[in-house]
Amino acid sequence: MNNNNLIDIESFEIGTYKEWKFGLISRDLYRLSEDQFEIHDTSNNWIECVIDKKTLLELLCGERAVYEINWE
Repeated sequence: MNNNNLIDIESFEIGTYKEWKFGLISRDLYRLSEDQFEIHDTSNNWIECVIDKKTLLELLCGERAVYEINWE
């Protein structure tokens, strides 16, 4: 796992934000519930998506790329 992507999910409280730096771009990660997270990306307009915990772990570990998720 890349240390730049390290987020302690277990101590990440519901209803709080964390900054998530992925490569050169920082994104805001908001914990909606035990299993849902919202990512806000303002690097090229404002886009967001809601993902589950499994997808977040795949992103953090590099098993899935940010561009592979469904952005709105």
